[in-house]
Amino acid sequence: MSLENECIFIGFRLGNWSDQYEQQQLSVEHNVKTIYLSATRSPFIPWLFSTVAQYLSVLLVRIFRRSVLINAMASNKRSLLLWSFVKANIRDVDLIIAHNIGTLYPAYKLSQHLNKPFHFDVEDFYPGEGVLRGQFNPGNNQEAFLMKNLLPFALRVTFASQPIMDETLRLCDDIRRPLLINNCFSKIEFDAPSEVTPEKIQLVWYSQNINHSRGLEPFIEVLKSFSDDFQLTLIGQLHQPFADNWIEPNKHFIKVIPPQLQVDLHRSLGKYDIGLALEPGKDFNNELALSNKIWAYLQAGLYIIATDTEGQRILINQYTGHGILTSIDPNELKKCLQKVIDEKELIRQGKLRRFNSVTDVASWEVESLKLAVD
Repeated sequence: MSLENECIFIGFRLGNWSDQYEQQQLSVEHNVKTIYLSATRSPFIPWLFSTVAQYLSVLLVRIFRRSVLINAMASNKRSLLLWSFVKANIRDVDLIIAHNIGTLYPAYKLSQHLNKPFHFDVEDFYPGEGVLRGQFNPGNNQEAFLMKNLLPFALRVTFASQPIMDETLRLCDDIRRPLLINNCFSKIEFDAPSEVTPEKIQLVWYSQNINHSRGLEPFIEVLKSFSDDFQLTLIGQLHQPFADNWIEPNKHFIKVIPPQLQVDLHRSLGKYDIGLALEPGKDFNNELALSNKIWAYLQAGLYIIATDTEGQRILINQYTGHGILTSIDPNELKKCLQKVIDEKELIRQGKLRRFNSVTDVASWEVESLKLAVD
């Protein structure tokens, strides 16, 4: 497959509501050919083959600990599906760019097969997913094994946060050309913020899914005592159990908006006062990562309430005056919300200043220049 002056995007169709939003987003990009493979049970045979291969690999990896192939299949069954496709269909490319741990092995293999360079984007610290920091053992971790053995072959490795970059370089000290690329968005997606006039302080939180274990429960529990002072808007796909337990009993101060296209979402952020970055620190990766939403809040000029994870602490300390750190302890949350109430007018008055101060500092236009340096 040879497409002159074009980019070939290969992704997986997951069979959920977000598929159409992703495809709509990609449809506006010029010179991008999109190819979607199925991660669902249809077609059945490839799904069955990859599922059985992963199951067997999980058993065999205990014996063949040094096998890259078996570690890759045990880690993510989509690795086999992706490698099978690109090996059969991709013939002529200049550069391979991979994103997500399931693509690392296929990208490496395709690079070797075609004798072309590959770049890899470490957007999460994969070995730390589902593992607490104190329990992390790289010697017994499939993702750590793959990164340590394959990332040194990448021509360039990019990272989505400084802590993720630091931990990965501790794991793999022979990576060539490591580069921090912050997950900022194009500045044209954000309008200058409008004046917020409602008496209640306007809070916003968004994600693909509005569900349990996202850091919302302890915040909403505390927010009940401040319902006369705050209005909370949640944007995303609402899951019914969460709605029954947390939205319905509190709908006098919580509003839910369905998922939106990225550009529409970003342009709407300016009407709020404060963005919530409520990362629960549920695992090692969550401690290190920076979500897309915290960058969007920053670029929109919102004041940010951020839980005190390592990644978010670095950002809030870097952009002084753009937010406040808190733990999820109820007493700390109460102090945080009371401080926001006391400084309500200062927060609102500083909105345009915050927006203008980051426009030419935190944006994709700035971050993309790093990639232009050879």
